[in-house]
Amino acid sequence: MKQNLNEFLASVNAHAYTPDKSLAGCFIITNTVNSRRFRLSKTFRDALNSPIAIELYFTEDSVLVIPTDGTSKCSITFRSGGYVYDSCLTEKLIEMSGVEVPEGKSRKIGIFTTNQLEDGSIYAEVKFN
Repeated sequence: MKQNLNEFLASVNAHAYTPDKSLAGCFIITNTVNSRRFRLSKTFRDALNSPIAIELYFTEDSVLVIPTDGTSKCSITFRSGGYVYDSCLTEKLIEMSGVEVPEGKSRKIGIFTTNQLEDGSIYAEVKFN
């Protein structure tokens, strides 16, 4: 008796793994000759309601990302192409992720979850493993 793939998988009670690509790769790191920079993926920006600026707070194993209006002293504003041009900050994100970003290349890092506080504020937690 010949089986097709779906029949075979059903006969062994197999279940497909489907990665959640929409939440993966929320920071896009770019390493150029003269600098390192990052931007937020479109899905990540949309989940944060497309902020004009963000604040980043670091824990031991994650980064909390808070959308802001850009007026606080901790605000990080987006520039040309939605990038944050800050090599030191980008290096910190690379170190937390443990991913190598060769010169002249870009890499997507981090997986996010969003949360809402009682006052209506939203934030995202980004983890790297």
